[in-house]
Amino acid sequence: SALERLPPLRQSSKSFEVALQMCETQLNVDAGTVDLTLASCLIAPVKRLCLYPLLLDALLSEQHNADPEADQSQLNSAVEMMRATAEQVNVVVQDAENRVKVLEIYERLSGSYSALIA
Repeated sequence: SALERLPPLRQSSKSFEVALQMCETQLNVDAGTVDLTLASCLIAPVKRLCLYPLLLDALLSEQHNADPEADQSQLNSAVEMMRATAEQVNVVVQDAENRVKVLEIYERLSGSYSALIA
């Protein structure tokens, strides 16, 4: 899993470790959190899904600053895919929340206006 691969990668690549630390620090500042790390995002992916694009954007920016000549096409692709995924998840969550609201309204009305709801 990605969570298992992260510690060896952090140890083997000093530049990756430094860039990731800078991204995590900036993400914590932007999100107003205390312990928002890549590892914590990997542990609870559904809850943190919308934060992946932010983390990847920060990583892309740091990568560009560290090595402007590096090929960033894969990282750009990952950013776009995560944005699209996060948007899809947001739509599904919003739809589920709307259905719950409709059911709550139905339950309130069914007691008072049972003759109208059939």
